[in-house]
Amino acid sequence: TTEISTEQIVGSVRCVQETGTWGYIQGMNEILAPIYYCFANDGNREMSEFVESDSFFCFMSLMGEIKESFLRQCDSTVRGLQARIMELNKLFKEVGYELWEHLEKNNVHPQYYSLSLIHI
Repeated sequence: TTEISTEQIVGSVRCVQETGTWGYIQGMNEILAPIYYCFANDGNREMSEFVESDSFFCFMSLMGEIKESFLRQCDSTVRGLQARIMELNKLFKEVGYELWEHLEKNNVHPQYYSLSLIHI
């Protein structure tokens, strides 16, 4: 197992800040960390020197697909955060109705629990 370095994650996030067209947006580290972890722990010693670059490439590719979830100006669009929260809430209602109903009755709005799930 390769030790995950906070400095390496921060370095990749800073690189996003400098090279990405959207800059750093809070929550990106939640996307990058599991990608980095997978590359760092895949067991292939020959590829261990490419962990950061491979992680960064995959992260940037993924962000190209999901960046609307992070951009405030896209919150109300079809691919924006509000739409994704509604989509997740609908799925949650179908799959875990009893828990969904309990949360609804106690005024626990989807915004409180959806963000982390959406970012994963």
